[in-house]
Amino acid sequence: MRGLLGRPALQSGDGLLLPGTKAIHTIGMRFAIDVLFLNREGRVVRALRSLAPFRLSPIVRKAACALELPAGTLERTGTQEGDKIELRNFNHATRGE
Repeated sequence: MRGLLGRPALQSGDGLLLPGTKAIHTIGMRFAIDVLFLNREGRVVRALRSLAPFRLSPIVRKAACALELPAGTLERTGTQEGDKIELRNFNHATRGE
């Protein structure tokens, strides 16, 4: 439930996958993030660049999950709506981390 709240920043190459998420917020965060909303097939249905702190995303009805990334990741990688995202080599954080 806490997500990135209270964290100092996301490092390059890090991200937070939020299954079952159709909207996110950055209320209480100290840094901007890029956000990908993915459908069940892993296709980007909405891409938000540099969502500033204390903002709300739109509700993305077609989303099955949200992937929060360091700001600038989408620009650097050229990721856009319609792209297919494959998640590899990721670790599940344990409760309290």
